Amino acid sequence: MAFCSRCFVTLALLALAWSNAAGDNSIRDKLNTCIASSYHKKAPSPEKDLVECTPWKARSCCTPATVQELKNTANSVLYNFKWDHCGNLSSQCYRYMIQDSCFYECSPNVGPWIVNASSSRRSERFMHVPICASFCDQWFAACQNDLTCSADWRYDWKWVNRSNHCKATNKCRTFKQVFNTSKGFCEGLWHYSFKYQTDDKPCIKPWFETETNPNTEVAKYYNNIDGAPSLSTISSGVITTIGLLVAYFSRNNFS
Repeated sequence: MAFCSRCFVTLALLALAWSNAAGDNSIRDKLNTCIASSYHKKAPSPEKDLVECTPWKARSCCTPATVQELKNTANSVLYNFKWDHCGNLSSQCYRYMIQDSCFYECSPNVGPWIVNASSSRRSERFMHVPICASFCDQWFAACQNDLTCSADWRYDWKWVNRSNHCKATNKCRTFKQVFNTSKGFCEGLWHYSFKYQTDDKPCIKPWFETETNPNTEVAKYYNNIDGAPSLSTISSGVITTIGLLVAYFSRNNFS
């Protein structure tokens, strides 16, 4: 049976709508994206030589060049940010700061928590990522006796030549004195980039040593809760609609 002209018109309009949707940047696959910044890739892909950040070699938002810079100079070159503003960090605290930086630069699993940001180095950041309490507690324990003069490493600084320095009114104190608890530390250090989450609920591990990235399923879980439509969801819906219309027009023999 030949398709009617009205049927062809309807299908053509649906195809056009899908084409526009697929090309619309506002529709973003949150499970396959990276933060928009100076050092992140546009989309995650495998990387062989990540040196310090090997957990993300199978699927990464960072490049070997970025990780090598991080390994050599911490954040002092990448962002002109000094961790040692109150003296050198202990080796155990430094290790966790590297792990945190690897997560920020390399993780492909922060899509559900990406928000806009106003910065010369990035137009996006993540907020309220549910960090596993066990990791947060260990991080805080490693750093609690180290010194800092800021309760918010994103904003609470005197900036000189785009480099962070202690404000005159801020004195160097231990992380324990500044943040009091591991929850206060993980949520406050980077201005609510993380949200303290007990391990009995789905939570993100900023560092892992398993072959499979455990954060992939966690991101999927929270993305489904948000209910944001992905390209695959829209595609499935369009295909289903086309099928129903074809059946309807054929059954009713529209001319």
